[in-house]
Amino acid sequence: MLPVLEIFETEKNHTFLPLLVLFTNGLMFHWSCIADPGEITQKNLQLYSSVYEYDGNLYQQSVCPTCKFQKPARSKHCSVCNRCVHRFDHHCVWTNNCVGGLNHRFFLLYLMTLTLMFVQGVYVGSHCLILYIKHFNLWNASYVDRDGIVRPVTLLIVFQHLFLQVPRLVFLVVSLVLLTFLVGGFTVYQLYLVCTNHTTNETYKIKEIKNRHLHVQPNGTDNNATVLPKKQSKSSAKKMLKPYQRSAVENLYEVFVPYSFIKWKNKDN
Repeated sequence: MLPVLEIFETEKNHTFLPLLVLFTNGLMFHWSCIADPGEITQKNLQLYSSVYEYDGNLYQQSVCPTCKFQKPARSKHCSVCNRCVHRFDHHCVWTNNCVGGLNHRFFLLYLMTLTLMFVQGVYVGSHCLILYIKHFNLWNASYVDRDGIVRPVTLLIVFQHLFLQVPRLVFLVVSLVLLTFLVGGFTVYQLYLVCTNHTTNETYKIKEIKNRHLHVQPNGTDNNATVLPKKQSKSSAKKMLKPYQRSAVENLYEVFVPYSFIKWKNKDN
């Protein structure tokens, strides 16, 4: 893309903003890889145990068979890292690190800057194609069809011409568009979880509860099920499945300022 821009827009700086976003993205990826996700040990067990209460549905008092201590609410033992993690979200194969309460902010910023890089790439690549079209005046061009009739070009004809003349640039733009939707969708999903104070791990727990517990047992044969009366309100069921949800601002504060949040929760307790 840069060679095209250097030819058609020699006076503009096309590298500063992309390099800034690239540097920020690399920094967030680095911190996502090395930052402590919130590893729970015997030394800090009391600190993390005071942050969340057991809701009795998603989390109940239980002992981690590997770490040999009572797991704090919203924690989970990662089988890959072999450790219990505070506010466990998931183990990320991209970063080879757990995403937990202390480094979720870095992971979110990494996804956001990565999406921004793709959007920026789509914009710059599309701009290069437009400059190419304007330079060669393709919109006003014409072609001869199979019958020998001269016809004005269509969008499809222009696209075919670009694919033949600058195939790498066209392929790059199309690929970046697809990546923008894929990574952007995942980023939006992660932001939704943060704003509603959920973790990826908890979404699976909620699905399991809905499948096993949140229904009326016709014969009461399932001893492990929590039988709900038919007249139970939807708000009660929602509260049962979202015990840690607060306002969006408070939820964002919890993720982006985790140390202050943990200190505040321990001060209250």
